[in-house]
Amino acid sequence: MGAINIVIYLLQQGANPDVATVRGETPLHLAARANQTDVVRVLIRNGAKVDAQARELQTPLHIASRLGNTDIVVLLLQAGANSNAATRDQYTPLHIAAKEGQEEVAAILLDHNAEKGVLTK
Repeated sequence: MGAINIVIYLLQQGANPDVATVRGETPLHLAARANQTDVVRVLIRNGAKVDAQARELQTPLHIASRLGNTDIVVLLLQAGANSNAATRDQYTPLHIAAKEGQEEVAAILLDHNAEKGVLTK
C-alpha cells in the first residue's frame, strides 16, 4: 500500500490532517519534504492548514521552496498559502528559494506577490 492510499484511509477514518509531530510539523510539512505531490493534494482537499507553522515557524511552502518542488509550491499557493510567511529568522519562501538556487520556484513566488524587499535577521 502506497503513502497516498494510507493517507486516504486514515482521513476516511477521521484522522486529523493537522496533527503535529513534537517538532510541530504537520502531515503537509512531511509530504512536502518527501515530495509527495499527490499526498499534498489530498491533505489540502481534506482541510489541512496550508500555513501551519512548525517549531521555527517554517511552513510547508518554505520546505517545498527549498526543495524546488514547483508542483507542490503551486498547489500550496493555489490553496491560499502565504507567499510572504516568515520563519523565526524572517526567511520567506522567496529567500529560501533564492538561497537554494531554485529559480523556477522564485519566479512562481514572485508571480504570487512575494515581497522582494523583506529583510532577514
